Amino acid sequence: MKNKEIKKIIKKSGVWGGHPKFKRSDWQHEVVSGDTNLGYWEWVWHQIEGDEDVPNPDNQFVKCSLCKNPAKAKTAHLHQGEYIGDECCWDERLRASE
Repeated sequence: MKNKEIKKIIKKSGVWGGHPKFKRSDWQHEVVSGDTNLGYWEWVWHQIEGDEDVPNPDNQFVKCSLCKNPAKAKTAHLHQGEYIGDECCWDERLRASE
């Protein structure tokens, strides 16, 4: 289950991308400090599991950064560090930029 969830997170941001709340620099600091030996995306998954402020994609909504309307977290796209609703604002122009 965990690996499947990590793959979903990576799919939203790309393997070389980053999570908008859990920055690579924070992860790097924890690695250097010896507080984790996890890879970045597994570390993100653990952070999300322990953070009540991160939306659960199965039953939560996020604010679309373009129209400011609620968008399903499960289908919202993480684009340049902000969520864009699939059903409201994600269009061909944005798809081409992924």
